[in-house]
Amino acid sequence: LVVGIEGLRRDVAAATPDRIVDLAPVLQARSDAVAGHVASYEDLRRRWLDDLLVEEREMIVVLQRWLTLEQVERRLGGRPDPADRALATLPSPGTPAADVRTWWRDLATRER
Repeated sequence: LVVGIEGLRRDVAAATPDRIVDLAPVLQARSDAVAGHVASYEDLRRRWLDDLLVEEREMIVVLQRWLTLEQVERRLGGRPDPADRALATLPSPGTPAADVRTWWRDLATRER
């Protein structure tokens, strides 16, 4: 989406006044295509969020049946969370993919 939008903006800005009339149909078609992609993205995002909310509600119901907060504290309280080390060593944004793969591979199963 970003590449399509930026490319369209760049081409519209570069169009000279004497060429804009000739380019208008092409730019309009590209604009319509980008708008369609944006609408499709928004629809997918909305459906994903709806699905996420349903899953979250179902998870809450299951967890409420499984243990109360007090039971969780009694069972797990004071124990280190295996994910803490993983989170502490989480690669920063922009880390090369190969380095992220190595980081992930080196985590213990429980840390993942």
